[in-house]
Order: sequence, then structure tokens, then C-alpha cells
Amino acid sequence: MINDDETIKEVLSGNIKVFEKVIIKYKDYIYNLGLTILNNHTDAEDLTQETFIKLYKNLNKFRFGANLKTFIYRIAINTAKDMLRKKRHNPTSIEEIHPIFNTSNDKLNTQFIITQIKSLPEKYSTVLILRYIEQLSYEEIAEVLKKPVGTIKTLIFRAKIFLNQKIK
Repeated sequence: MINDDETIKEVLSGNIKVFEKVIIKYKDYIYNLGLTILNNHTDAEDLTQETFIKLYKNLNKFRFGANLKTFIYRIAINTAKDMLRKKRHNPTSIEEIHPIFNTSNDKLNTQFIITQIKSLPEKYSTVLILRYIEQLSYEEIAEVLKKPVGTIKTLIFRAKIFLNQKIK
């Protein structure tokens, strides 16, 4: 299998079949991210399509040596933020999600936690979604959001404090 740099070089040289493989590999991840943030199947589909259009148009901005996955996630997050701003839409729930936090309080269900995460300020909800729903590493989140890893850890720590305060 070719690495990210070789993949980008192939696509930039006009190899559309390689780009199709990139789409196939990442489309479900982007769709699920969109569904989590936008809370709407149609918007998630639009986000997925728009992300790959923007990816294709911006491949020349890819920094060789970087991770293609985080480059795509960064495009998707920025596109989702734009969509939310345009719609003035504040998502409050999703249909299904795996448990995010271990909790001893059985009354707290995952849906409630997700709703609370989405009610946090954007900088906190974004890092929690990327970390606990999308299961990105701190390093990947840092690359997606273009922030130092230490900042990401601090944001996640603070976000958990805010979330615990909201839940109590």
C-alpha cells in the first residue's frame, strides 16, 4: 500500500482512481463525524461530499510528511462549522452512539451526554467529539485543529470539567 505522500502525488498527477480509493477509505468516517456534529443525515451526506470536493481542490496545499487522515478531518471540521454558521443550527442529539465516558450513574444515558457535549462552547465540544466519538489521538486532534498537543490536552481536561458541571 502506498503512503500518504505517494497517494497525494498520484492524485496531483491526475490519477483519479487513487482519489476514488481515498474517498472509499474515508467517506464513512467523515459521514459519521458529520452526523455527530450536524445531527442530520442529509447534512452529513452534504458534508461528506463537500469535504471531498474541497480536498480535491486543495490537495496542492497538503504538507508532505503530514497525515492525510488529519488533513481530511480538518477540512471536514471547518466545513461543518461553516454549515452550522450558515444554518444557525445547534445540534442537540444523534440517533446512535457508543458510550463515551464510563459512569457509575445509570441514569445518565449516552444520548444525554452527547446532548450536553453539544451544548458546550464549540472549542470544547469539538475536542470531545474528536477524542471520544471519532477516537482520534491527541496528536491527530492537534493536527486537525492546528493547535499544540498540550493545548488539546488542556481543552479536553477543561471540557470534561464543564461537562461534569453540566451533568451534575
